[in-house]
Amino acid sequence: MTENGRSDSKGGKTGLSTTTVRSVHLILRNALERARKEKLITANPTEDCIPQNIEKGNEYPEAR
Repeated sequence: MTENGRSDSKGGKTGLSTTTVRSVHLILRNALERARKEKLITANPTEDCIPQNIEKGNEYPEAR
């Protein structure tokens, strides 16, 4: 998502900021955890995901 998550290439960037990626991760994690608790799914697939750390002053990390 940080490399090519945008469809509009805002400001010449094709990826999303790390803050946006972390926000999406948290939303998905919470929604899937709720589904797990309500026994709609057996496990939360986001438990093993580790979002990137936000580096100060580097909102758009370079593609590797």
